Amino acid sequence: MSSPPLQVGDERRARPVPPPGCVVKRPLTILQIDALDDPWVPYKPGEHGKESPPATVEVGLLRATDECTRQTVTSRYPAMTLTTWNSCTAGTRLAFAVYDTGGHNFPPPKGKTPGAAQIIWAFFTKTAVAPLPN
Repeated sequence: MSSPPLQVGDERRARPVPPPGCVVKRPLTILQIDALDDPWVPYKPGEHGKESPPATVEVGLLRATDECTRQTVTSRYPAMTLTTWNSCTAGTRLAFAVYDTGGHNFPPPKGKTPGAAQIIWAFFTKTAVAPLPN
């Protein structure tokens, strides 16, 4: 018998993502989305969380693996900052979306801050972040 699908709030049943020992060993295009108040994944070293490494450390490791230049494009929204490295090895790209709040959840749009779905679509289609309809 299989387990029921995970729902919001079921983090205790979820497996860590990535699983322990999972290390990116070759350049990949990756978008990482985090929140400053995530109780599971700390934002930076020294902050409390249940998983490791902290988000900023993971992005640093990904930048090193992808051999990204220091040049970034940063977009600031009312409750989120999106930093993108477009000049990485083999044409890969890396982006880091950091929401001010949201915990360990999929960030919905909030006011003029795009939700995760909009950020994911824009990043992987290489298009501008689409505004929400009125």
